[in-house]
Parts: sequence; structure tokens; C-alpha cells
Amino acid sequence: MNQATAQDIDLLIMRRKEECREFHEKFNHKVINDKQYMIDIEWFLNWKCFVTNDLSERFLNNSKKLISNNQNIGVLAPGPLSNQNLIENQKIVKKNLKNVKII
Repeated sequence: MNQATAQDIDLLIMRRKEECREFHEKFNHKVINDKQYMIDIEWFLNWKCFVTNDLSERFLNNSKKLISNNQNIGVLAPGPLSNQNLIENQKIVKKNLKNVKII
């Protein structure tokens, strides 16, 4: 997407806004039947950098940030949600999982 058109950039901006809006609606403003969701923090921080188009996330190494060569695009989407870093053979492998309130 290095040759992005103005329309491509507009669609990307709309996607960022829509994903952020959906996230806040689903996870910040409603209790979802007292369910808790396990999300890989590295994926989440990459997603947060994408929707905010912000490279300054201090908890994510610069080498882990997905950045386009095109400055008009900025931070790239992290791809589908994956918790592979958290599970192995259908068992949680991380010992120090934390309950984090997302703001």
C-alpha cells in the first residue's frame, strides 16, 4: 500500500475510527455478562498503535510496531487477533496473566 490513493487513506482513517468506536462500545461501556477475555498484550498494543496511528506506545518495542513506508499511512493494522503466544495445546502457558482495565 505504498502507492495509496487519497481514497485509500480516507478508508484507512474511517477504519481506524470505526474499530476504535466498536471497541469502546463493546468493552468499555457495557458489562458483557461478567465475561472476561484474554488478549495477547503485544497484539493489543499493536492494534492500539494502529487505531490511534501513534508510534509512541512505550510498552511496545519499536521493532514490534508495524509501520508503513508511506508516511500518509503510518501504523499498519496488526492482522487478525491471535492469542497463540498465550496458549499451547489448548492450555494457558503464561503464568503471570494480569487483569487489565482498558481505558
